[in-house]
Amino acid sequence: MQSIDLGYSGSRGTSLGEEIPTKPMSNCPDRLATEFRRERSIRRTVTVLEAKRKRVRDELQQVIQHLALLVPVSAGPEAKEIYAQIVQDAAQRLGDDAFAQLLLQILQESPK
Repeated sequence: MQSIDLGYSGSRGTSLGEEIPTKPMSNCPDRLATEFRRERSIRRTVTVLEAKRKRVRDELQQVIQHLALLVPVSAGPEAKEIYAQIVQDAAQRLGDDAFAQLLLQILQESPK
């Protein structure tokens, strides 16, 4: 086992007299390369997920607009609330809370 040399006299290690293990310097380039590949993979994954999230949100906005054509709601100040309630009730019947929440969030963000 190697220990860390802090460059001053005295005991090395912890206050209990244990030595602090370190990895040999030969592992440093491998460790750096591994961390670099990991970070690159994370960034690529984020890019793919962001693109997919945007497409899903765009598709849901389009579905919400098309659903408005199917729901017979009279014109008036409360029309949007009635439509939102109908979509909310329908989304709850799907049994997928995460999807229903996303759908309702996009519905609230829509300009209609």
